[in-house]
Order: sequence, then C-alpha cells, then structure tokens
Amino acid sequence: MKILILAMALLLLLAACAAPAPAETPHEQAATAEIPTTQQPVTTEALPHPREFDWRNPEGWQANWAYYDAWMEEQGLAIESSDLALGEFYTGMHFEDAQLHFPGEPIIEHREFWKTLSFDTLELSFFWRDYPDDVRMASIRCTTPERVTPRGLQMGDSAERVFELYGPPAGVYNNRWFFTWQGFELVEITVQGGTVVEIFLQTITC
Repeated sequence: MKILILAMALLLLLAACAAPAPAETPHEQAATAEIPTTQQPVTTEALPHPREFDWRNPEGWQANWAYYDAWMEEQGLAIESSDLALGEFYTGMHFEDAQLHFPGEPIIEHREFWKTLSFDTLELSFFWRDYPDDVRMASIRCTTPERVTPRGLQMGDSAERVFELYGPPAGVYNNRWFFTWQGFELVEITVQGGTVVEIFLQTITC
C-alpha cells in the first residue's frame, strides 16, 4: 500500500513539472519586458576641440567641454572676473556706486531679490544680497558702442574681432556666442551679419 501511495505521489509530481507555466497577465508582461530604446550614449568625443572653431561659420558650434576650460586657460583666453565689466560698470558693483554713473532716469522692474534698471541701450540687474544694505550688480546688457569691455570689444566690432579678443566660444546658438568657465555662461556676445550688436555679462556670485 505504501508503495502504491509513493508511486501515485511521484506521478503527480512529474505531471506538475511537465505542465506549461501559466501565461503572464498583460501587466506582468509590461513589468518584465525589455524596454527598447534608440537613444545613443553621448560622449564628448563627438564634439570638436576648441581650436577647430571657425568664426566665419559659427552657428551651431559646440566645443568639446572636456578640453574647453583647460585649453582656454593655456591660451590665456579664459574668462575671469575682471572681464565682467563694461565701461564704468562691473558685476559685483554696489548699487549706490552704480547710481553715480546712471546715464539717465531708468525704467525700474522689481522682482524677488532682484531689481532691473533699463535705459535706452543699457540694462543693469542688481541682486539683493542683504537688502537694503547690500545690493550688488549681477548682470550688464548693452547695445551701444559708448562702452567697451576690458578686452577692448564694443558694439559694431566684427566677428573676427570677437574671436581675436576672446577666442572660440563654448557654443553658438541663434547668433549668440557663449563664453563659459566651469560650465557657467558668463559672457554672451550677439553677432548679426558679422557685427556685434549686443554684449551681455553676468556673474554667478555677487
């Protein structure tokens, strides 16, 4: 009798092993399916070295960021804090000091922690570090040749002149040449028809 019971148990076990596994529900299939993708890994090797920049055909340019900062520094072209100035104005300038040089009555726009003063061809933004005691200039935007950057660039200069003074930009998009340091966009020069039409300078800290 014991032998018969053991034989029947063995047959049941073999039948269970041979039975097909139950089909997965749609939810289970979605959870275990391998997700197809066409995205390719992006590597810096696909981007050109900064020395390959052509100022005659700049649109769409993007430098290889793996080399950009170090190469610009080697060439003596890296953006420094002293570059973030235009004429008598410079980033980090106290609001009271800037007032002495305002070219007229500004249009004032207030935002949280920010104040923007707009003149005919000049826009100055200030950051409230400790309002009202410590308000500093954070950015300068200019479209007039009356003010010159520390490197000697001004409105009306040529694209070649930008390249001579600042070297290759980190990127060019919609006619704007971006010069960066450690990934931060500090200098933006707009070039249209081969001529500088706007200069924008900003700091990451005041």
